[in-house]
Amino acid sequence: MERDKKEAEEYIHGNAVRHLQAVPNGEEVYREQRETERRRREQEKKRRKKLEELDKFYRMDRLSFVFLAVGAAVAMFFCVNILSSKASVTRMKKTIAQKEIELSELQKQNDSDLAEINASIDLTKIYKIATKKLGMVHASENQVINYDSTKSDYVRQYGDIRKSEKE
Repeated sequence: MERDKKEAEEYIHGNAVRHLQAVPNGEEVYREQRETERRRREQEKKRRKKLEELDKFYRMDRLSFVFLAVGAAVAMFFCVNILSSKASVTRMKKTIAQKEIELSELQKQNDSDLAEINASIDLTKIYKIATKKLGMVHASENQVINYDSTKSDYVRQYGDIRKSEKE
């Protein structure tokens, strides 16, 4: 059944006789060539016009070029300025780190020197020199005046203490 159907389709589609194309006369050929040439010229003209419009659109006049060049120069200046500032900050950070190391070493040296000085002090020797050689004596009870300061731990005496404050 399927085979019959295929044959029927072939018969229907395959039985049409092709019409032969008549040979065109010279005038028709000439007219067709002229028409084709005219269409080709119109298409070429449209294409050129479109290219000119695009060229005008993308063309840069002198003012735009100067503006673009100045903008690029300003942007370049700021980029170089930012990079040099960043380099300067990095250099200063390295210098600060180096100075902090140097400060730490100096503080250690000072602490060791202070400890050495404190270790070399002989308080008994100082007491003997002060009492025997220089004739110094300890202060008596009524010679010591206590002073309470709320401002700081350090008291500087600029003058004599009045007698009324002793009592």
